[in-house]
Amino acid sequence: MDTHELTPGEMAHRSGVAVSALHFYEREGLIHSRRTSGNQRRYARETLRRVAFIRMSQRLGIPLARIREALATLPTDRVPTSKDWAKLSAGWRQDLDDRILHLQRLRDNLTGCIGCGCLSLKTCLLTNPGDVLAEQGPGASRLRCIERLCDTLAAMELALQGSLFEHAERRRLGNGAWVELRSGWLPDADSLFEELMDTIPWRAEQREMYDRVVDVPRLVSFHHLVNEPVPHPRLKQIRRRLNDTYGGELGEPFTTAGLCMYRDGNDSVAWHGDTIGRGRTEDTMVAIVGLGATRVFALRPRGGGHALRLQHRHGDLLVMGGSCQRTWEHSIPKTSRLVGPRISIQFRPHGVH
Repeated sequence: MDTHELTPGEMAHRSGVAVSALHFYEREGLIHSRRTSGNQRRYARETLRRVAFIRMSQRLGIPLARIREALATLPTDRVPTSKDWAKLSAGWRQDLDDRILHLQRLRDNLTGCIGCGCLSLKTCLLTNPGDVLAEQGPGASRLRCIERLCDTLAAMELALQGSLFEHAERRRLGNGAWVELRSGWLPDADSLFEELMDTIPWRAEQREMYDRVVDVPRLVSFHHLVNEPVPHPRLKQIRRRLNDTYGGELGEPFTTAGLCMYRDGNDSVAWHGDTIGRGRTEDTMVAIVGLGATRVFALRPRGGGHALRLQHRHGDLLVMGGSCQRTWEHSIPKTSRLVGPRISIQFRPHGVH
């Protein structure tokens, strides 16, 4: 093998993205690989810089199409130099300045736009870029369009409000695993907590343990978020925001929401990894939104070792990624402190449990 090439596993480990995300970037024409005689992928070492550029651009909210256009300006007959990358990055400045200005205007006028819904081509700050409705003819397509617009605006409002208050910290755990904690990620968490307490169809479960049946120490509720009714519309809005933030790195969307209610300090979840399904063999992500009382979220290497204890607070987002489900375990331990109820919402991609 060429010593200047990397396998998908090596590329994933070095770049911090899942193998599935690398495949996704290839399908989108953002990176390229060659195939060996055994039909295995091999990446040039300079692809690491391309992946880093893609990830940073996505975090800034730049669409994949624009990222693809920018990467296409790099030379193909040689390895891009630092001057090539500096020239490319300089080209983003005006685009980013325009986005910042647009977000500032949107922040100042979003509430009024949501209530108005006029979509005026002359005066609306969310100007319709093209009269696509005319192509669909008369009828209820307009109603469906407005529903989609409302979902999009709600997700944008969540993202905009959350970005003003959140603080993100990603920790490398080793063996390709990482955990990211975003404090204050979810705006208006108080009302969502109260509404979920009342509207979710909470279910008590039992399980066999050794020679007896015991109560599961928490209440649960599980929901598919694609093409099925959901118990609260903000679950889909949160899913949309997660997909916008992590979908490129994950290489696929989040599709399910598992909810747990920890009624007091006696409710808990034991050490485990989400290894039922694809999580046993593939890198993946699990995103958890915390509502209500603060609880310790603990992680430790499989087979034992020092445990990392994180404070998962009201409105925080915690994301486990890479090999975390295979190489680490996590838990919500019991506590003797007097704590109120807590709801955790776990978002997962298809086939991960």
